[in-house]
Amino acid sequence: MSEVKLHPDVKKFKAFVEKHPKIIREARSGKHDLNYYFKHYQKYGETDSLWDQFTENDNKETLETKKDNKKSWTEQLKGLVNKFEFDQIDQHLKQADSAISELKNLLEHFSEIRGHQKQTSQPPHPPQLQQPPQLPQPPMSRMNRRLF
Repeated sequence: MSEVKLHPDVKKFKAFVEKHPKIIREARSGKHDLNYYFKHYQKYGETDSLWDQFTENDNKETLETKKDNKKSWTEQLKGLVNKFEFDQIDQHLKQADSAISELKNLLEHFSEIRGHQKQTSQPPHPPQLQQPPQLPQPPMSRMNRRLF
């Protein structure tokens, strides 16, 4: 089986993360993803102060994990909302709206066709209803005849 060849920067970051497993735990907790840490690593290197939090003693880590576990649901929801890409959501909603309007137009079109077919399938002369009997009309005078 062939082994995947990684970029040298990725190899260095992978070795760095293996030395600092707290980075992986932090990424899994959802605070930041590994891509964020990798870009920070590329930009500032191993000597940046960001990495200090991942190398300190275990007592501080246990305190931090306890604090993270006690996060309220509002903070968790806030974290989820921060991960949303609202531009993409807006784009998807617009696509869904246009799809719904097209579906509505198709339904209207087919209902018109169906209505037209029902009209043409009816007998050409509908049954005639009986007309009410007519009362005899008084004879028209000469004057009335001229007007009409």
